[in-house]
Amino acid sequence: MATKGASTRRPIEAALASGTRTARLARGVDTTVFRPGLDGGPMRALRPGPVIHPHHTLPSFYAAGDAFAMPCRNRRRGLGVEGPGIVCLETAASGLPVLAGGIGGAPDAVRDGETGYVVDGDPAAAAADRVTRFFRNPELVHTAGERARQRVQTKWTWDRSYATLTRPRFALRERQGE
Repeated sequence: MATKGASTRRPIEAALASGTRTARLARGVDTTVFRPGLDGGPMRALRPGPVIHPHHTLPSFYAAGDAFAMPCRNRRRGLGVEGPGIVCLETAASGLPVLAGGIGGAPDAVRDGETGYVVDGDPAAAAADRVTRFFRNPELVHTAGERARQRVQTKWTWDRSYATLTRPRFALRERQGE
């Protein structure tokens, strides 16, 4: 399991640290929590050990995992900004189901109930419930991970992105008679 930053404000870490049923189920499960390095440098694994991993090596870490969790939530009354969900796409491309928060671009990257789960990151119980489902059902993890990989390979291609971005431009040209 990986999260963007180490903080007890993050729901999944709070769930694992608070003695919830998820934490009890997680005993014996290897977890790795990553956080960004200083000044946007390489990712640093907080557990196990103080190992620094360059970004280009992360796919091998993703591929070694079973699931990815980043249950972001709104901060500052909705004024906090969350990115476009790139890490969700990266982990999905590696065949991992994704547990994502329902803000920013993460909901676009995850099909709730199909390639993972989209949860409201606050309270932590919602994220803990979905993580528990992953721990209890390895077949669900495998199926959702395969669906996630297939979805990235078909929907999130460079050709499709190019077509999506240029379609409005070409439509405007046609209306202008060019």
